[in-house]
Amino acid sequence: QSTWGESFHFISPMSTSAEDDKKSPVDVLERALTLDRFGDNEFRSKSLWKPTMARGVFGGQLIGQGLVACKSTVPKDLPVHSLHCYFVDRGDPSVQVDYKVSRLRDGKSFATRSLSGNQNGKAMFAMVASFHRQEDQKSVRLQYQQTMPVVPPPDTVPSREDQYRALLNREGISEQRKEQIARILAQPFPLEIRFCDVSNVGIQRINQTATQRVWMRTKGKLGNDPRSHQCVAAYFSDFSLLETALIPLGLPNRDVKMIASLDHAMWFHTNFRADEWMLYDMECTRAGAARALCTGRLYRQDGTLAVSVAQEGLIRFGEMPVSDNYQSTAAVSKL
Repeated sequence: QSTWGESFHFISPMSTSAEDDKKSPVDVLERALTLDRFGDNEFRSKSLWKPTMARGVFGGQLIGQGLVACKSTVPKDLPVHSLHCYFVDRGDPSVQVDYKVSRLRDGKSFATRSLSGNQNGKAMFAMVASFHRQEDQKSVRLQYQQTMPVVPPPDTVPSREDQYRALLNREGISEQRKEQIARILAQPFPLEIRFCDVSNVGIQRINQTATQRVWMRTKGKLGNDPRSHQCVAAYFSDFSLLETALIPLGLPNRDVKMIASLDHAMWFHTNFRADEWMLYDMECTRAGAARALCTGRLYRQDGTLAVSVAQEGLIRFGEMPVSDNYQSTAAVSKL
């Protein structure tokens, strides 16, 4: 039995990369998040994606799949309100992940689940997720949020693909870098991404604050199940977040020996649609000791703060002597 969201057609056979090229972006996303189910609490991934230049499986896919598994064990009227996870070991994209859900608590208002992800019997991912039944609005009196920053609207910002294509024609780009960009553009990618700072795609950036703002949505319409949109947001919340820490250093990719997510947390505040534009407002609040702490806020286009994110990651550099500390100024839009 396959599971993700009731609004989608589930892909049963394992498709090849060549088949992916013929599928719509939503089909590719569905395949990335669909799981096989065995009994009540055990699941297995159907496909895993290793991004270009990455060490292992895309962390956002593990988060999304973990949430798919956990939410499949709770009633539909209990949406997720928070999750916390650890990337215990890098994932091997050639070996499917076996997920096991433990039902820690089922209360009147809350349900709690823990999940372990294993490859070849070895732990590589862990998650705890909490689900909360909607409260009676009469009891809700406290409500406010941080204001969404002012940025260019998404229809005025070039797409990630257009920015990469423009980079291919820029003077001074090495042949190796051009090959990397060509591989990135050749991979089926289900998300539409637009960096508000157009210089934030693939080039050296110097003397900037550790912030970046990105418009995101799926390439194609999803169904109407709010829980499926939460799983998709979990998937794309890992995209580019940790890279925010590198912006003030202005270092090209060749100086980075390793960059890997260590843990990841999300808080879901209200309903949203992942197939409509959302602004991902990211910043790095501290970098040092080879680790960086980055936070993010996902806003609906109407300014409503829908999701908050925090992630710590490991960043190691090669032989170039670089201080592992920097002073970051306040997050102020430069646009």
